[in-house]
Amino acid sequence: VVTEDRASGAQVVEGSLKFSSDKLQYLNRTPSTAGNRGRWTWSCWCKRGEKIGDSSGAALFAAYSSDADRDVIRYGGTATDTLDAQLRDGTNRGIYTTSKFRDTGWYHNVVTYDSTVGVKIYVNGVEQPKSNASGGNASHSTQINNTVDQYIGARKSGGNIEVSWDGYMSQCYFLDGLIKGPEEFGFTDPLTNTWRPKKYDQLGP
Repeated sequence: VVTEDRASGAQVVEGSLKFSSDKLQYLNRTPSTAGNRGRWTWSCWCKRGEKIGDSSGAALFAAYSSDADRDVIRYGGTATDTLDAQLRDGTNRGIYTTSKFRDTGWYHNVVTYDSTVGVKIYVNGVEQPKSNASGGNASHSTQINNTVDQYIGARKSGGNIEVSWDGYMSQCYFLDGLIKGPEEFGFTDPLTNTWRPKKYDQLGP
C-alpha cells in the first residue's frame, strides 16, 4: 500500500518527543553566553493533547529571569486557543493570533522576533493576523537567548514550573540572530495541498 506520504515523497513528522502535563515533563538549559536577544526565529511542529484548558495556557518555549522579565510562546494564556507570544520586560507585552486553533492534529508554528519590526507568527506556512496587548511589538531585548533559564515544554512563574505542554513536539529549531520564514522549515505538498515538514538547510541562503 502506498501511503499519502510515500506517494508525495513528503517527509513525515518523525522523531517527536511526547510531553505529559500530568508528569510536569520539560527540558531546560541555561546558556553560558547570551545570543542575539533582539533578532531570532523559533520553529516547531507540535500536536496538542487533550488537556490544554488552563487559563495560563500550555507552554512550548519559554525563558525566565524574573516574574517581570520572562517570555513564553504558548497556546492559550492571553486568549483561549490562540498562539501567544508573551515577551515581558516589566510590562505584559502579549502578541496573540486572532485565529483560534482547536484541532488536535499537527501544527507547524514559527515565531520571529526583530526588535526593529516586532513579532510575526506563522501557523502552517501562513502569517497570522494578531492582536497586541500592552504594546506587544515594542522594541526590547528578550529573555529568550539570554543567560537565564530557557525551557521547552513549560514556563516558570513565581519561582515555580507551570503550564507544561501536553502532547508532542518535533523538529524544533531556534535560530540565533536570523529571521527565517516558514518556507525554510516546510512546504505545501502539491499532491495533497497540505503543509508538510522539511529539513532546515542551515547552509542555504
